[in-house]
Amino acid sequence: MKKIFIGLLLLVVTGLIALPAVADPLVWDPFITLNADPTACVEPGDTIVYSIHYEGTSHKIQWEPIELSWDPQFMDFEDYVPDWHMYVCQEQILKESEGVFQCRRADVYGYHQLTMKIKNTVPDNTNLKMHLFAKYGYPNADELSFDLEKMTVVKTNCNPVPEFPSAILPPTMIIGLLATVMLIQRTREF
Repeated sequence: MKKIFIGLLLLVVTGLIALPAVADPLVWDPFITLNADPTACVEPGDTIVYSIHYEGTSHKIQWEPIELSWDPQFMDFEDYVPDWHMYVCQEQILKESEGVFQCRRADVYGYHQLTMKIKNTVPDNTNLKMHLFAKYGYPNADELSFDLEKMTVVKTNCNPVPEFPSAILPPTMIIGLLATVMLIQRTREF
């Protein structure tokens, strides 16, 4: 009985110590990410989908602004898709000729996708850059700034023919496997 009482007392004390950490809304830091699909190689005329995911710490604080910028001589804006959340961006501003998309007064968390089309006139080995700048803390004075970039290389031939060993290796392995099966069957017959 004494062991059970001590065990319960220890459990309660541990819970009281851990409870303030769980209840505090500022346990994690705000973050924002920028991803591109595809990331490695694109050809002129292809599209790139940029995904932006962000999370803050309080519904009383907003992101102001979340701004994406690109070189308009290399990419054209094609589409913007917000997530299901109703108040993701209270105001969206697109300045296509300047290569700027702004999400103003974004809610505490959200997910956006921006689709860009690569112009057919982009030279080979061009680095396409998508720049993201965001501030978290509006309307408070103590704002956090985030500055991210994603690079993608334009190539005229992203799917080159494989070199000799990689092209011949799979058929050789299949033929070898079949030959092994036939050899095992033949040795069982004798």
